[in-house]
Amino acid sequence: MPASHLETRMESALKAYSLRRATSVYLSLAFVYLYLTLFLVPATPIFFENDHFLQMYDSVRMLGGEVMYKDFFQFTFPGTEIWYLALFRIFGQRIWLLNATILLLGFSLTWTILSVSKRLMSGLFIYIAPSIFLFFGFRWYGMDGGHRLFSCLFALLAILVLQDKANPKRLLAAGFLCALSAMFTQTRGVAIFAAIVVFLVWHFFRQRTNDGWKELVASLSLLAASFGVSLLILTGYFLVTAGIGTFLDSTIFFAQSYNADPVNNSNLYFLFWRDFFIGRVNWSSLPFDLFYYLLVPIVYIVPPIYYFVKKPVDHELWRKVMLLSVSGLFLFLVTSGLNPVRLYHVAIPGIVLVSLRLSRWHKRWITLTCVGFIVFAAIGLAIWGQIKTYPPEVELPSGTVIFSSDTAAEKYRWINDHTVPGDLVFESYRTVVNFPLMVGNPATISMLRDTNYTSTEQVEKVIGELRRRPPKYILWNGAWSKANNERASDDHLGPLFDFLTINYQLRQILPTVYGIDIQVWEQRVAADN
Repeated sequence: MPASHLETRMESALKAYSLRRATSVYLSLAFVYLYLTLFLVPATPIFFENDHFLQMYDSVRMLGGEVMYKDFFQFTFPGTEIWYLALFRIFGQRIWLLNATILLLGFSLTWTILSVSKRLMSGLFIYIAPSIFLFFGFRWYGMDGGHRLFSCLFALLAILVLQDKANPKRLLAAGFLCALSAMFTQTRGVAIFAAIVVFLVWHFFRQRTNDGWKELVASLSLLAASFGVSLLILTGYFLVTAGIGTFLDSTIFFAQSYNADPVNNSNLYFLFWRDFFIGRVNWSSLPFDLFYYLLVPIVYIVPPIYYFVKKPVDHELWRKVMLLSVSGLFLFLVTSGLNPVRLYHVAIPGIVLVSLRLSRWHKRWITLTCVGFIVFAAIGLAIWGQIKTYPPEVELPSGTVIFSSDTAAEKYRWINDHTVPGDLVFESYRTVVNFPLMVGNPATISMLRDTNYTSTEQVEKVIGELRRRPPKYILWNGAWSKANNERASDDHLGPLFDFLTINYQLRQILPTVYGIDIQVWEQRVAADN
């Protein structure tokens, strides 16, 4: 073997070893950062209230023998409930499983983004995208152990397997990953599937080979078969046990009511800019909000326009760029209620595209300096989070936790002090107390709204359930306490408020959290005793 060739191979091997070592160090740093953000050393979980508690309580219902969709309402596909059901069977109903899940999701997404970046960039620039995702937003927008980040992870994995080539094995894998994404958030799974279809059409049209159409039809058939069969198998149990009609009503046809809620309305994207220009913003998160609102959807629109105008010759690079652009655009278009959290989730492909552009900037040292500052600042915040003063630990039935503030803890402390596991408590606006406190929810609908999100039939159903199994306490939003003639035409909560005032009395007013005026109403019979 010639000496020059041997030297080249040794140099390549040395670079590969250095890259593996650097990647190991980086991923170890990412894990430590996530752990310090989610747990107080040595192992006390920091409490994060979110919709994930609704889905965790769904899993508790399933452990008790209830059938999802049939015995209680849920509008997402059952992936998250299946995940926690499996964890609960192994470890029991412990709250630390939530933080462990968030850690796993954050770490898995970081690894996947890094893997996608390696196929587009080289050197230190491969760490830009995962660093932005993890260190510039996760602490604010990623504390979610529910369906959203799960669906993003599998959508990104579907992109990853098709980055290098779209052979039959990879298409089958991509279809399966799209189905897994849909199992957690059905709209995102369908969106990534549709994006890959559009990408394949563009890819084969660009090649213009004689057998291009045959290859395209074969590729689309493989992708569609894999997606359809996988999704049918994954949802089959619930289609049978709940019934096809009930399953579709809950997960597909409920979308019209879901979008009727202002917080799920797509106008939120434009309302952010209105509020920004009049100075009505959250100053603490404004840098992060601005970054993601400016990034999406512009970063998904510009590359395709540039490609069709300039017709660049680097086809392999642009194949990967177009896959990311189309995928990101479809994820953006199907996401309703584009608040900063949801925008952060669908911005992941865009972060990679921006990182690619920054890696080709002639002043790349500025990029690396800024990213380095972001990483060290985020780690500094994580360390500060370990040494700052927290309220005392709280012993909940699901485990010991640390609350970030007394305000965040007050609701849980009060209910915990006045109930025992197994008592019935109905939190009308969003039933998140049930899993942490192990109290039952007598209602099969876990979230009410004073809009068309909640129908008259649903209100009547909840009232009937509260009559049959009266909860000890009802947590109510004080903003809903009004006479019927004061309610908007799409506010159907009047009968429920009448039921509340007749059968319950106001016991406690708790601090306002997330804009909700929390009131605790106690059953009159229990109070009189």
